[in-house]
Amino acid sequence: MPTLRSRALVPVLAALAALGVAATVHAQAADSFLRGFEPTGEWRLVVQGAEAPKARIFDSARAQALLVLSSEFESPVLIDRAGRTVATLDLMKVAERADGRVDLLADALLQPAGGISLRNRNEAHFRVGDKEALVKPSAWKLGPQRGAALLADDAGYRWRARGFAPDTTALARLRAEGRDVRVLVFFGSWCPHCREHLPLLLKVEEGLAGARLRFDYYGLPSPFGGEPEAAKWNVDSVPTAIVLVDGSEVGRIPAAQWSRPELALAQLLG
Repeated sequence: MPTLRSRALVPVLAALAALGVAATVHAQAADSFLRGFEPTGEWRLVVQGAEAPKARIFDSARAQALLVLSSEFESPVLIDRAGRTVATLDLMKVAERADGRVDLLADALLQPAGGISLRNRNEAHFRVGDKEALVKPSAWKLGPQRGAALLADDAGYRWRARGFAPDTTALARLRAEGRDVRVLVFFGSWCPHCREHLPLLLKVEEGLAGARLRFDYYGLPSPFGGEPEAAKWNVDSVPTAIVLVDGSEVGRIPAAQWSRPELALAQLLG
């Protein structure tokens, strides 16, 4: 089963099902494995029928749980995906690391708040105190997109971009490029490989501000067979980055080189 952090968007019914042997959070004291929650932009919080855009949601694939920090609630909320239950805990027992990850302290007391109700196959409803809430998949990013907007809207993209250090020699080579270069990137916000690698290219774009390289992003649905732009550019997988010099294609970033897109770009441009 896909995890909420690193797999394509799927119905919550599947996303909340246990994979293999998964520990559940029923004990009063937080287990030591409730560590390393990572920021995610794959999910949105809705409280009392209104989206909470400032909510911060963190995911732990190991614990099969989501941690929700929102001013809509008096306390942090822990959603146990495997056990399909919800608990609250003291904010002072939530420790944020310098790298952006979040740990629950081992002595954190989890206060059961009820269960999760699955409705219309793509929303997980629950109650905290007197408030009705749900987590739902983020809407797909479709059509033309700007890199800055993608970073601004997705905490997971920002976190992965923050942790990536592009090669300085490659960036210097790209800044010195004198031709008009366009990098056309097809991606799916539902795609696990895109969520892992697209933020790296977004970080490269930030490092090339002012250079003669233009980055254009185009979001595709799933499946995207027959999508006009994908067909026009003969795109059969995502992410795909097409590099054009003076309007003509000179190459594409190979799948094996997405972990270092700045090196692939420098190599393509010679």
